Amino acid sequence: MSRTAVHILDKLCQEVFNHALLSYFILDGNGAIKDWGGHPARLNLKTPKKEMDISDVVLFMHGILPLTGPSMEFSCIKTDHDTCVDALLFRADRDYGLVIWDASRKDEFLTQTQ
Repeated sequence: MSRTAVHILDKLCQEVFNHALLSYFILDGNGAIKDWGGHPARLNLKTPKKEMDISDVVLFMHGILPLTGPSMEFSCIKTDHDTCVDALLFRADRDYGLVIWDASRKDEFLTQTQ
């Protein structure tokens, strides 16, 4: 990959993480948090800690692991604090990746059009 492409991707990632309400989690096979980043507080999520079970941060993850397929998508899930989020859970070697982002605009649109 060219240096320019790397620079563009780096800038894009910075913009997404700085301006979007997005959080990511790296989970072990049992759902314990190995690492995390982004802005969980801005999504009204409980402050994650390493080794904490992901379902203590996001209730909708309770009983989801282990995955039977390579990934699972969640759309317009309401969190404990009534924040609407979308999420993507996927296998990453022996671990899992979970990305959660704000879906309030999508939820508003869907509510208006139904």
